[in-house]
Amino acid sequence: MKNSCYQILGKSRSALSNLTHTDFKTANSRKLIVLTHNLEQGELYDNINRQILHNLKKFELTKINKNVFENNLKELFIRLNWQIFSMFSEENTLDRGISLIFVLIDNNDVLVIQYGRLLCGFKKKKNFIQIGSGWDNFKVKIREGLNLLGSMDSEIPVKILYPEIEIGDIFFCLPSTIIEELNRDDLIDDPVENPQELYSRTSFPYFIFRKEAVATGTKNFFKRIFLRK
Repeated sequence: MKNSCYQILGKSRSALSNLTHTDFKTANSRKLIVLTHNLEQGELYDNINRQILHNLKKFELTKINKNVFENNLKELFIRLNWQIFSMFSEENTLDRGISLIFVLIDNNDVLVIQYGRLLCGFKKKKNFIQIGSGWDNFKVKIREGLNLLGSMDSEIPVKILYPEIEIGDIFFCLPSTIIEELNRDDLIDDPVENPQELYSRTSFPYFIFRKEAVATGTKNFFKRIFLRK
């Protein structure tokens, strides 16, 4: 009998008012990845990141029944949008909102919520598969089309995506500004080393993991998160 697991292949550190938050405690069946990306840095964005973490802590991901999980998640992001909108209300910034990616691993499911310029996809064998917002011509989108979290003075849409990640697939999340420098051939050729080489030269939020099959009894709590298939 085999278990499925998710191996972390690379991730950023929180820097320049961009948040990288992960919660992969081995005792929890639900694992969490949250990235934020901002074109500017400063106290406003640092406070927004703290507000997001505060809301996530209150949300108590591991304790919510699966039957009401989606509704509770939607309520969380609607509330976050209003909170962030109010924080931007008296500020003069390039964007009035933030880019955010929320990835939840729940047993064998991967759930994604996406806002703004953070894009994600995965490599399946020799193919590249986009998740959510299309990557083509993304840089020409006007701000109104970016769907930034905190940009609406109304109830923001919350779209929950369930990509079918299989054994051997490599999932990655990168800002659109970086994807302009890494074309699809680069990501298909090496979706781990190419982003990491770029990250060694400039800071940006990113995350990469691979779904693997491992034999029962294998233990490695430093890099792998075991989930029952």
